[in-house]
Amino acid sequence: MKQWNVLTPSALGTLLVNRNDTTVGMMVSAFGDWEPELRALIEALIRQAWPQGAMLDIVDGGANLGVHALSWARLPGYRTRVFAIEAQRLVYQQLNANLAINSIANVWTYHRVLSDRDDQVTQLRCPDPTCPANFGAFEVVAPIGNANFDGQHFLPAEPVASLTIDALPLAECALIKLDLEGMEDAALRGAIKTLERCRPLVLFERHKTDFESIRGLLRSLDYSLWGLPGDDVLAMRSDWDGYMAALPQS
Repeated sequence: MKQWNVLTPSALGTLLVNRNDTTVGMMVSAFGDWEPELRALIEALIRQAWPQGAMLDIVDGGANLGVHALSWARLPGYRTRVFAIEAQRLVYQQLNANLAINSIANVWTYHRVLSDRDDQVTQLRCPDPTCPANFGAFEVVAPIGNANFDGQHFLPAEPVASLTIDALPLAECALIKLDLEGMEDAALRGAIKTLERCRPLVLFERHKTDFESIRGLLRSLDYSLWGLPGDDVLAMRSDWDGYMAALPQS
């Protein structure tokens, strides 16, 4: 059988990607990166809001093969701890391989489903890595509205336990990023204590989740929401709204 995982050079170092991944893996292989403009925006906001040298925690929910986790682990001018969560077992293995290949020691990984409860077991039929698919679009809970996962072949079901963001050992959480293909609202309900205590930036995808529920939750915590290109939404505490205006306009 032809190996599906291959090494490729990237802007973040050598990465292990699935040659059958039609989106993130393909973009990293072809162009050496994934969503660098989005990371640049987040990093600029962090520089506005936190002093240089600060120790910051970052949650990468739906970490995929680890492009964002790798970048945030090396955030210039800051000491960071990244907590990367990935539900698909074989993609989780890719994530860990990429951290190891690049000698990253300040990322903690979790093979879990982010949710509003801890230790609930879900039986996941994950995509077959030997067949082409957009693995990052795999939906843990299906059917959902706006489902767009294109895979046709799956592995046998495996148990995966849930985890809440509030259960993570976070000190000064600066960012919660959620790319969970429809589970963003549940993950934020499991992060209310962290949101209240740390007031981090929140970056999430809106197209598959209950956006009205998320908007109501975040506004009740005095967050403002900003629509970004594509399906991404950025939320920040309302008294920081001026930071967006202060950023250079492209």
